[in-house]
Amino acid sequence: MINRKKLLLIVILSKDNPNDVKLTLSSIEYALNSYKSSVLIVGCDKSIYSDSIENLYNQTLQGFDYSFNRQISSGIYQAFNEVLLDYGNHADWVYFLNSGDSMLESFSEILTCVNDHSSNDLDSIIFRTECHLNNINFYVKPVATASKIPLSLYLDYALKFPFALFPSHQGILFSTEFHLGNLYQPSLGLK
Repeated sequence: MINRKKLLLIVILSKDNPNDVKLTLSSIEYALNSYKSSVLIVGCDKSIYSDSIENLYNQTLQGFDYSFNRQISSGIYQAFNEVLLDYGNHADWVYFLNSGDSMLESFSEILTCVNDHSSNDLDSIIFRTECHLNNINFYVKPVATASKIPLSLYLDYALKFPFALFPSHQGILFSTEFHLGNLYQPSLGLK
């Protein structure tokens, strides 16, 4: 049950991966233990494991406001939209995670920053994230292009390594008001 409007809505999508869900929920429980009253967590799943994944939410998120949805539509973007439409009015900001993503303890610093900025004034807040792929660490943040770098070289690099130049969804908090007015288009087609 949602008692009051929250600072942050965390949306977690999962599919056929209870172990990844457990990792993500445990990291949230650890990183945001002091912010339980400021956060609403909503899981969304459409798989044969939905019951066991819902049980993980019940076991792991004691003291948090949370909900679990079984996805009705198909596709990642439609799942995001379903949760946004159902829960977007319950929080100022929304943050999307995939099951298997880990929230670092330093995320609490981002919540402190977010608390200082109104979601009425900003559409999003972009921050630096860490990505680990095949034992290689990537630090993802927005990068300004310098005039000394030829645009063709920059674009070539950006196309080969987009995660190194452009923020991933794990590095963006969106104003829920903005996002509710700009839902994902189903034609994006990722399943």
